[in-house]
Amino acid sequence: MKSNKFIIGIGIGVVPIFIAYLLTHHTNWVEYIGGKPLSWYVLAAFANILFIRQSYKAGLDHRAKGLAFITFAGMLALLIFKQIQLF
Repeated sequence: MKSNKFIIGIGIGVVPIFIAYLLTHHTNWVEYIGGKPLSWYVLAAFANILFIRQSYKAGLDHRAKGLAFITFAGMLALLIFKQIQLF
């Protein structure tokens, strides 16, 4: 059953971000990805973008919008709370 709901998209999109958080803060796997903790978050955003693409291809536009929202919000929160300098 394919559920086309915004909240389902948010729920699916939180999973890769949460996994990236766990891998960054509770394991020593940071060394395996080049020693940069933000790399896990970049991979989580990439996974969410792939999920967005698959959702749009399947005609689940509300779910894709939820995924896009949580991906944007998660990366924006990362920039704010980690105080990353963009320029």
